[in-house]
Amino acid sequence: MRSARKARPAVRAAARASWIGAAAAALSTAVTWAVLALLTTGAEGLVGGFLSGSANGVTTTAAAATGGPVDWWSATLSTGGRIWPVQFLLQGSPLVLVALGPLAAGVLAGVLTRGRARLLAASAGYAAVLTAVAALVAALAPGELALVSTPAPYAFGLGLAWCLATGLAGQALRALVAPRRVRLLAGAGAGLLAAQLALSGSAAAAPAAEQPAALPLGIAAAPPEPAPVGYYRPGVSQALARVGLETARQKASRDMTAGSVNMAREPWLGVPTMASLDSPVGKDVTSWLRSNAALFAVKDPVAQLRPMPARAKDPLGQRHDWFQQQIDGVPVYGARVGVHRDAKGTTVRGLTNGLIPDLAPVATRPTLGAYAAVAAATRAMPDGRTVEPPVLYLLPGDPDPGRPVPVTLVWRVWLAAADGRSTVYYVDALSTGRVVTFEPGRLEFKQRRVWDLRNSDETDDDPARVEGQGPVSEPDVNAIYDHSGKFYDYMMSTFGRDSWDGEGARMDAGARYSSSADGTPEKNAFFMPESGMTAFGQGTATLTIVSHEWQHGVTFSTANLFQLFQGGSLHESFSDVFAAFTEAKVTGSTSWKAGEGSSLGVIRDLANPHNITYGGIPHPAHYSEYWLGCADSGWVHFNSLIPSHAWYILATRIGVTKAAEIAYRDLTVYLGPRSRFTETRVGAIQAAYDLYGKNSPESQETWRAFGAVGIDGVYESPRQVCMCFADESLTGVGLKGMDPGGSTTDATVAALLRTRDLFENAESGSVLHYAHLYARTNSRAMELLTADDGLRQRTAHLMQSMEPAFRTVGTRDGDRVIITQTLINEINALVDAYIQADIASGNGGELAAVLRADRSLVDSQALVGKTANQVLAQLDTIFE
Repeated sequence: MRSARKARPAVRAAARASWIGAAAAALSTAVTWAVLALLTTGAEGLVGGFLSGSANGVTTTAAAATGGPVDWWSATLSTGGRIWPVQFLLQGSPLVLVALGPLAAGVLAGVLTRGRARLLAASAGYAAVLTAVAALVAALAPGELALVSTPAPYAFGLGLAWCLATGLAGQALRALVAPRRVRLLAGAGAGLLAAQLALSGSAAAAPAAEQPAALPLGIAAAPPEPAPVGYYRPGVSQALARVGLETARQKASRDMTAGSVNMAREPWLGVPTMASLDSPVGKDVTSWLRSNAALFAVKDPVAQLRPMPARAKDPLGQRHDWFQQQIDGVPVYGARVGVHRDAKGTTVRGLTNGLIPDLAPVATRPTLGAYAAVAAATRAMPDGRTVEPPVLYLLPGDPDPGRPVPVTLVWRVWLAAADGRSTVYYVDALSTGRVVTFEPGRLEFKQRRVWDLRNSDETDDDPARVEGQGPVSEPDVNAIYDHSGKFYDYMMSTFGRDSWDGEGARMDAGARYSSSADGTPEKNAFFMPESGMTAFGQGTATLTIVSHEWQHGVTFSTANLFQLFQGGSLHESFSDVFAAFTEAKVTGSTSWKAGEGSSLGVIRDLANPHNITYGGIPHPAHYSEYWLGCADSGWVHFNSLIPSHAWYILATRIGVTKAAEIAYRDLTVYLGPRSRFTETRVGAIQAAYDLYGKNSPESQETWRAFGAVGIDGVYESPRQVCMCFADESLTGVGLKGMDPGGSTTDATVAALLRTRDLFENAESGSVLHYAHLYARTNSRAMELLTADDGLRQRTAHLMQSMEPAFRTVGTRDGDRVIITQTLINEINALVDAYIQADIASGNGGELAAVLRADRSLVDSQALVGKTANQVLAQLDTIFE
């Protein structure tokens, strides 16, 4: 009986502690939910909206609000990670307000208890209830987009400590006194917060507004930068000598003898990027890499190289070991190394070096989650969907001699829209959602399925013709089906390649594609690497065009060349060349003319590039004629003619069959993502060595063919940097002109990127008109803006003011964005400022004349009060 009596107070104390703990947990959750619901703008609004939308998000946030980590997993994205909320303190994020939840819980527990022992019990009850509820909700109601959770040990330990520390403040509040011990313990709570800051361990980013904005819309270019001559990083020249290679400055590059040097280098980086070798492997490939570390300008290349999946021996029996560069487990984008060995595996015959030395990453752990990165990219393509889960990369910047290579930790987010548009966005993983740069995701111009799109961009119908089915009534469907089969047969019979990916992928295609709203036939064709599908506008389904697009798939699944500048030009070149090779195989001859027989007409002549002009300028046929600029992703459809003409010359001298074998081996064995014209030359010569011998007529003619178009291993085209006056205004002193209460820099940049997308895929007369106006005025506007800080700040402010319209025009939200008198006044005032600056500079006033003439076409006052979509419709009536 006495034992029972003694137990009753303990049971009552435990029960009291439990209900106080439960009440504190309920208060903490309620306050947390309220804070999340009140966050409505910027990246915090995206996070708050996601977390407050589910019980899982609210309870996990409440459990983690003391600074514990949040683990997340998205089944949609097939990726996840860990976030330390305490980092938001370092970024000044409003999300730190979620700490009000556990603070309120601790104060409540303190007010309802007397003595430290009872407070400790209530704090334990609070921590236990909150931890259990958060874990239970995560298991039973994980939420639609992603599962979030806080590890139970963190949730319980930190919850107990914070509730106890703040509970002492609550007890003091009730007593209206702050004893010395309470002050000391409150200080200990502050120390706990400091310790939590140290515990998180990840580098945090500065506010995004202080960082450079994204790369430009991509039309104008800064003055070209000539390539450095003869530059090598310390120790590289000596390493070249040790493996029997001379420097690129020596005459051997033009000497087609057996002892000649076949090598390419990256002139700004100062390392060899591809070379023919005759070097003993030694113990193994790893030891060879370490023994020749100076070739890569790093102390130990093996420490940065992760073996890629082994490739089968090639048809010649040779072995190819490929590696991906990485730092702290994060891959460096496009940085691959290939060591090419002979059939015995004892001699290194060639090296493909994409390793980037002297990288200087700020951090390798993201502070921005993958979900937030997708949200940031979606601001630039609101109707886009993710093609693949976001991937974390280190994105190198442009190298400069003698300096560390800048690098940005990014999420690679690939978005595609239903109408065929596709763009890859690189989002700064140490920001709140800054888009660093972008690249095209769509490459334009034997299990077959062909849909008839009927001059639209999508259909819900079944395929019009599938493998084994006879002809149908639509000629374009039959042509695509037949020509796709001919390309498949050529690749299989000549190279043993099973479909475009080499693994028997379906060959899905859309006939009569058009992105025009009125169904106007589109003179275009493209390959979509996100789906492995091709699409062809009405009248474009010729053998060479169909082969051209499927060859993009071959290139994408092998060398995976970059799609800008020289990489993009090589993409187009290999597609044109293999289209010609396919035509020669199928018909017995080829005209070497791209587009012949289609609704496009002849758009490129590989045999005589100068026969066709663009804007009155002959297409380039020699490396010295390389077109510098940012239009067309670096004029890729025109500069492609330089290497294409080399392949044509080679085919006329050794025959199409042998030229095709060399080109295929060059592309599929030796080239990597960063390969340029010079690397293609080296790979082609090495392929000729492999196939026909080092002293063979075929290898010597390969030297001569590339030399004939100026790709000689010595000359390098200047480097081009693309710039945009609108984007440039959002950097440096321009940020001072922005309204702190307006759209963020990140959001404004994303809106400009969306505008670029609208320009490149113009579906209306007004969008096309302003795309042309931008192309005409951007370079001069850039000159004026960079010379005048005031003009830069005013431009930045207007871009910020225009952000809602840029972001929503053409969407349903565009019906809710109103064009105000204030905005029209600001537009007119800035146009006047550019006109005055152009005239004052004494540079002829050409920009001023263009702006005045264009403004006279539109009554800007008639736009006031209309929605963004109404303004677009009205402008379309003017610019049909």
